[in-house]
Formats: sequence, C-alpha cells, structure tokens
Amino acid sequence: MAKKRSKFLMIWVITAVVCLFLFLKYASPKIFQVLMAKDHTMPTPSTLMMWYMIMGILAGLVYATTSNQKFADFLGFLLPGGGPTIKILLQKVLFIGFPVIVGWFVYSWSIPGAASPVELRIQHPTLPQEFEKL
Repeated sequence: MAKKRSKFLMIWVITAVVCLFLFLKYASPKIFQVLMAKDHTMPTPSTLMMWYMIMGILAGLVYATTSNQKFADFLGFLLPGGGPTIKILLQKVLFIGFPVIVGWFVYSWSIPGAASPVELRIQHPTLPQEFEKL
C-alpha cells in the first residue's frame, strides 16, 4: 500500500508555525493566568516568543528535509505548473502576501515615531525689578 504524498507540505509547515504563534500570543497568557491563579493575564515575554518561533520554524524545516521526497514536495509547491486550482490560489496568496507582510514589518520598524523630547523644560528666571523699567 503506497503512502499518500502531501502536495502542500509547505502550506502545512506555514500553518503549523502560524498556529504556534497564535498559541503563544493568545492562549498561553490565559493558561498561565489560570495556573498561577491571577486575576490578570500573564504576558508572554517577547524573547521567549522569538525563541519558540525560531524553534518552530527549524522543526518544520527539519521535518521537510527528512527525506528527499518530502523536500521535493516542500519545494515543489513553489514551482509553477499545472495543478489543482487551490494550489494556484495558495501560490498567489503566498507570493503576494509574503512581500507585503515583510514590507509592513520593515516599514513599521523604520518609521520615525513622534516621541516627546526627553529634556526637561527649563524656564528662564524673571528679571529683577530694577531692570524691568529700563
């Protein structure tokens, strides 16, 4: 009996990484709130989130490269050619969405912010009474 090949391995890896992000961002603060018996949510540290996301991406890449067939299926999604309509639609979403998301992150990181100055406001002293009438 032949194993069923996954034609959309890249989409499954991307979906797993997105699910990991959503779990870390929204579910884990609620879980830690219940476990620690607090009345407010416990925020997930950004460094911890970054490390888990890196490990999730690496785990997906390791899984995709465990065999030559999986690696061919993983990269085969990016190649143009015939296939189901859903593949063509997902390719277009990926090829349009990825640059837009990267551009949005770069723009939001590099845009100058309107922050108040850090210097304290210093008022000049008033003139002595004898010099005011001059």
